[in-house]
Amino acid sequence: MQEALGFTGDQVDGSIGPETVAAADRFDARTLVNKLADRQTAYYRSLANFSIFGIGWLRRTGARRDAALAMMQTETTVAA
Repeated sequence: MQEALGFTGDQVDGSIGPETVAAADRFDARTLVNKLADRQTAYYRSLANFSIFGIGWLRRTGARRDAALAMMQTETTVAA
């Protein structure tokens, strides 16, 4: 998540603390969801077992992305 938010070097410590949460709050949520899904997709494609399990991994990643984006759409619709 930190890398998707633009953190680099020592800023990427794997701990989701106040600085990471503050950065996420300032970031466009749809863009963040897409960046996280894109990073996960790239990671899965880099794995040796991708040819065996990749279709399922990508299907689940896409489903999570779609669900997160749909929740945002629902939230926006309810708020309006």
